[in-house]
Amino acid sequence: MSSLKKYLLEGLNGSSTELTGDDEIFRLVVIAEADTVNFYQQLAKRAKNEATRIMLLDIAKEEKVHMYEAMDHLELVDSETNEVKNQAKEETEELLKKSK
Repeated sequence: MSSLKKYLLEGLNGSSTELTGDDEIFRLVVIAEADTVNFYQQLAKRAKNEATRIMLLDIAKEEKVHMYEAMDHLELVDSETNEVKNQAKEETEELLKKSK
């Protein structure tokens, strides 16, 4: 069982792990969706049938949409996430300028 699934099962079933806000919920959603994208992509690599591979990659793409939807919502419920995203974008742009 993945650590995320274990956390969710234990945390949501009343153990000491509790989600205290929407920001925590959506961080978990982002992680879960990223794991799911990876899961479908790994299955696609192992698929023997081309139609199966195509279907799994299409599902992975849909899961990426869910992941980005969750990230967008996280920015709405947690202002620090938006600040960090902007800082990361600036740092990336600076690094790209230096590499030219």
